[in-house]
Amino acid sequence: MTTYPVLFLLMAEVGSDPLICTGMAPANVAVGGACLAYALLAKDPENKQIGSSAGITEPGVYGVLFPNRYPLIGAMIGGGIGGFIAGLFGLTQYVVANPGFLSFAAYMNPDGT
Repeated sequence: MTTYPVLFLLMAEVGSDPLICTGMAPANVAVGGACLAYALLAKDPENKQIGSSAGITEPGVYGVLFPNRYPLIGAMIGGGIGGFIAGLFGLTQYVVANPGFLSFAAYMNPDGT
């Protein structure tokens, strides 16, 4: 929430956001992927339930990633790789959208290029 003034400044001055939401999207998808992997690999039914229901960022981080070391490491590696790829390809978000997998349409340039 504290980065939204920077996001709105970028949208007003540059016309797109190559920094804030573009960096948050790979991190959020990595958290969801780590929670899914935790749910699929867990032996205890309670842990399966926690992992499958904590797919969004805050419940996933505090309920699955912080108490367990390996999903946290996996999410950090996945988010880092995703952020590196986003930076390498110069992705930028043209509209303000919640960062995640379903916000891929926000990365389409409105002028069609």
